[in-house]
Amino acid sequence: MTLFWANHFVVIPEHPELGRRFNNVLRKHALGSFREMLHEVSFHPAMLQFLNNQQNKKKHPNENFARELLELFTLGRGNYSEKDIREAARAFTGYGFNLKGEPEFRENWHDEEEKTVLGKTGNLDAKDILDLLLEKKETAVFVCRKLFRFLVNEKVDEQIVSEMAEHFFSSGFRIDVLLKWMFLSDWFYDVKHRGALIKSPVELMVGVHRLVPVRFEDPKTVLLFQHIMGQVLFHPPNVAGWPGGRAWIDSQTLLFRLKYPSAVLNDGLIDWYEPEYKEEVALMMEKMRKKIHKKIGATANWNIILKEIPGDIRFRDLAQIMLTVPLSEKAKDTLEEISMADLKTKIIELVSLPEFQLA
Repeated sequence: MTLFWANHFVVIPEHPELGRRFNNVLRKHALGSFREMLHEVSFHPAMLQFLNNQQNKKKHPNENFARELLELFTLGRGNYSEKDIREAARAFTGYGFNLKGEPEFRENWHDEEEKTVLGKTGNLDAKDILDLLLEKKETAVFVCRKLFRFLVNEKVDEQIVSEMAEHFFSSGFRIDVLLKWMFLSDWFYDVKHRGALIKSPVELMVGVHRLVPVRFEDPKTVLLFQHIMGQVLFHPPNVAGWPGGRAWIDSQTLLFRLKYPSAVLNDGLIDWYEPEYKEEVALMMEKMRKKIHKKIGATANWNIILKEIPGDIRFRDLAQIMLTVPLSEKAKDTLEEISMADLKTKIIELVSLPEFQLA
């Protein structure tokens, strides 16, 4: 859920310490109160810096944060006007941070004149705007639709999203209440939702490493893999975040994704690109400068899984445990060829199948 919220409240931190602290805020609230999380992230220095609210003054309002607050964090497109953005920006004037990276309100920069946002008029400040957005059921619908696409299916069922939003809104925007209701609902386990999601690069890597823990000689190797597959943590492409779904797959990334598990678990050879490091953190891994053939330098710890699973387990039974979707006919032909292989080989073959890419 921290990963989900990091792709909802998107921040590309200029300073690593601010990025770490912002991530900790998301982790703290990931299964708690969306209301509390929205309030805290809205005044966090990493957010204020990324969306330029540090420069938001009453004589020259900066609309960047207000626009993304309404469009990407709460209501979604079509549920507000350009005037709402301008007026909300005025309410957020003066909110910034000091040289220590601590939130700071500069009263002389704040616009104290009357404002009208979403039909409400008064001397509204930033907290008033956030509370006003949380009074709108459209906020619950917008968040629930994104959550459905993240946890259930890229093809959204609007009727279910409406039910989700009703639970979310009536609970006072409690994330844990919503998720518990989802996970106890029959529709969540409908066969049409099985294997309907393409794992993000991070989910794919974590899935492999949870199955068989891996230690890399060079920790930067993990960043290289993230870059090649298109999801470097803390560095989404823009304020809208990673689009997900089929965007994770193209001719280059698919081949690498299929090769990744076997290469890591075998400490084998793999083609990658070394990045050209730059001064700007956000551009550190933007370009690849040379293609090399290099040993990964990974050590897989097979002890845990070898103790838990009998070595003579049938490939079909192992597939039922490890895969979300049934094996294709082509995969079934492959498993016949290695049915007598050792457990390591069976596992590596399974995680290298296209079916392992789905959730």
